[in-house]
Amino acid sequence: MLEEQGVVNAMQSWNLTLPVYDSQGNTALYTVALPYYVPAAAPKFSRMVLDGKAFKSSELVDTNLMAQQQLTENMPTILLRQALRVYAKDQIRKSTAKDDDVGNLIFNVWNTLTEQPDTRSWQTLPSVVNGASQIVKAGSHTLTLDGQDYTFDVRDRQTTLVWVSRQGGNATIWHKQLGRM
Repeated sequence: MLEEQGVVNAMQSWNLTLPVYDSQGNTALYTVALPYYVPAAAPKFSRMVLDGKAFKSSELVDTNLMAQQQLTENMPTILLRQALRVYAKDQIRKSTAKDDDVGNLIFNVWNTLTEQPDTRSWQTLPSVVNGASQIVKAGSHTLTLDGQDYTFDVRDRQTTLVWVSRQGGNATIWHKQLGRM
């Protein structure tokens, strides 16, 4: 049995606007935008019951932790790109606006409004994946979770995979005969 629970947390946006002064006394505003994950409590799901008996599954993977680790590993590259972007925007501002106060103002507004972090994340993946196995007799079996019953058949000396996907209060259940294993 494989059980998917929830979806990966969404990345949030952190923005900080900094004034940058050049040697000529001009001031420009640049926004640094970085993604981050908000620590969130994992939702609690009821236990699964097979043929009237509750059984426990074991965590196979916590995808939230994987996504957070990837962001941590990518942060030096993200910071370098931010620094290069600020430098490039400053060079464009200097070459275009020169000593024009209106041009500097327009570039300051443009820099502040256009800077957004890349918050694309793993949101289409389950938050946690659990696994469990149970040896049962051939025949019809009923899996119950959240008041929902799902009946499936197990053939003699064959393996059946039951896949449960739980998001919020909804559960979707599939099963497939895998044959002899």
